[in-house]
Amino acid sequence: MWGLRGRCYCCLERENVPASSAAVSCPSCRHTFTDALNFCPKCGADLRGVGGYSDTFEGTLKGKVIAERYEIIDRLGEGGMGSVYKVRHTRMGKVMALKVLRQDLGKQRSAIERFQQEAQLIARLSSQNTISVFDFGEADDGSLYLAMEYLPGQDLAQILRAEGAMPEARAAEIGIQVCRSLAEAHENGIVHRDIKPANVMLLRTRERQDLVKVLDFGIAKLKERERDEAITGLGDFVGTPEYLSPEQARGEALGPPTDIYSLGAMLYELVSGVPVFQGPTPLSVVSQHLTAPPMPPHERNEKIRVSPAFEAVLLKALAKNPAERFASADEMRLALEPLAGLRQVPAFESAPRDTGDLPIASREDWCEFEVRLRRGVWRRNVSALAIFLLLVAGGIWFVRRQLAVPPSPVTEEQEPNDRPKQANLIAPGAPVRGQIGRRFSENESDKDFYVFHVRGRDQVLRAEVTGVPGMALVLDLYRADGKQKTPLARADYAEPGQGVTIPDWPVEGGQYYLEVRAKVPPGQPPPENVSDFYSLTATVTKRLPGEERPPNYTPETASPAGLDDPALGFAGDLGEVDWWAVDALAAGLAEGEPLGAVLSPVPTAELRLVVDRTAKAKGEAPPNVATWIPEHPGELKRFVAVRVAKGLDVNDPYVLAFFTPRIGRPVLRAIHRLHALGRRQEAEALVAAVLELAPNAAWAAQARAALAKPD
Repeated sequence: MWGLRGRCYCCLERENVPASSAAVSCPSCRHTFTDALNFCPKCGADLRGVGGYSDTFEGTLKGKVIAERYEIIDRLGEGGMGSVYKVRHTRMGKVMALKVLRQDLGKQRSAIERFQQEAQLIARLSSQNTISVFDFGEADDGSLYLAMEYLPGQDLAQILRAEGAMPEARAAEIGIQVCRSLAEAHENGIVHRDIKPANVMLLRTRERQDLVKVLDFGIAKLKERERDEAITGLGDFVGTPEYLSPEQARGEALGPPTDIYSLGAMLYELVSGVPVFQGPTPLSVVSQHLTAPPMPPHERNEKIRVSPAFEAVLLKALAKNPAERFASADEMRLALEPLAGLRQVPAFESAPRDTGDLPIASREDWCEFEVRLRRGVWRRNVSALAIFLLLVAGGIWFVRRQLAVPPSPVTEEQEPNDRPKQANLIAPGAPVRGQIGRRFSENESDKDFYVFHVRGRDQVLRAEVTGVPGMALVLDLYRADGKQKTPLARADYAEPGQGVTIPDWPVEGGQYYLEVRAKVPPGQPPPENVSDFYSLTATVTKRLPGEERPPNYTPETASPAGLDDPALGFAGDLGEVDWWAVDALAAGLAEGEPLGAVLSPVPTAELRLVVDRTAKAKGEAPPNVATWIPEHPGELKRFVAVRVAKGLDVNDPYVLAFFTPRIGRPVLRAIHRLHALGRRQEAEALVAAVLELAPNAAWAAQARAALAKPD
């Protein structure tokens, strides 16, 4: 599963070598030795099947605990530097991956420094498309380890072997995500030096699309000369022949153009099924990288369907002279984006996705664990007298008065809970049953408060409460910090007997309250119901790309939108307006280039596009059609609003896509998103509207094809 096969090109000729019981000769460098080893001590070639042991750790692996906290579950892969294991963190109870340096290499100072450098480098990277590293250190037996996120997917090398060449659009999407990872690395002075299919992992998103993770930055280098001279040894060739840049083969100083060349070689193989250059030996392949021009994919095989635009990107990335390649990873990404359309994503049924009952650790989990750990260390260093005084002076009062919540989440309301300090603790995603019972007085109804915790950033909350006969309900959301006196969000639009919903409200890490109460009709006493119950469910999920960020009811609070992903919003009360802002400069629009928008319908509400700042009737387009957005001279942002003209729907989201005659990616993604929601008719209406407005757009054919075959 893990791409840990990165090593120098002279160490790859190692297939089908018979084992010897006496002296063993390395099949790569011909060095002779008598010890039973997994790897050649001179060149690092893989000797499993030629040498002896094949485990990084001695003895039985399963159940072994490393550094008193990583329990080995299984081995995932092995390479020239060491092995990778699937482990369980004994204190967190979550699954991670643990990379362990070979014991014989752990005795070499240069290898130790390279391994420590790997940990420090990757820990500086936070891109979604780069593997996350949590921890590194030294095990009891002297082996060095690196703890990182566990990725249940397949690397591109496995996918190429199983499926062969892939469509251009899918390869372009993969290349775009690799570029995002490399762009952040290059900004931090890091060059990967070994981009290849085995170092690129594919995972699946909940929308069944490819999510790329770039692995093995362990052979990357800081660009500073002093660091190179201090760590790098003689003959420090790192890379794989099929993807080696010319300057890498010559042993020259490396920079971002090296990764761009390797990425171009990898994309070439993704669409053609064969490497750029092939030869009988690794050295012959390296020689072609130095001197031979790459053959365009369509000339190698007439069955290969690659557009001239995609071939132009490949040939520019594969230029022999680094100065003739793309100036940066971001520039290469921009060249690939128009080529990445909707494509069929095969199901990775063979991928090791099952982790049993154990959840997979995330960066947020690790940060939270580290905070708890530091607090524990601090508390252990405080004197016994100070702890005693703290408990006597404020601890008991604080527990009783400030943390008056049940020790575990409830599934049934526990009275009294009519004040925030009495709130019942609930678990996100788990329904709780409650009742608006007898009113407190002639003017005050029963209220039910619930508290829940949100972990991580960029989350969204969806809170739903079912109806109670003869009673209209109000659902309020508060931040539980004592500063917010008015609710963050309120749902009070339903008639008696109907439920209410707060749809996808953005929340960050912290504590929140939900209040359920009866809506009191003017001039009437508060209603009560002692026989019927409601059900409240609060679900917290990761915010989708482009999802609206309420409150966005004015141009000043408009949700950001762009030309990458479609916007996703929810219709609310009659007359409610959701504002969206497109930063024309950041989106890369040329001066005077027209910008359009198209809106999908929703089942039970009629929506309208409002394309002027005032949001008045003037300027509204007919419902659910595409329209060109007028320019506002002197402004960088263009504003669009979605108004509920008739009906109400807070359960089914609407999709808003922006486009230009040359950029149609949000439209293509909108089609896919509507199909994923099971709303084909809305997808057809969206395509028909946008093609009526821009029938000759560069991506019109892709939109028609995506509608016919969305997955």
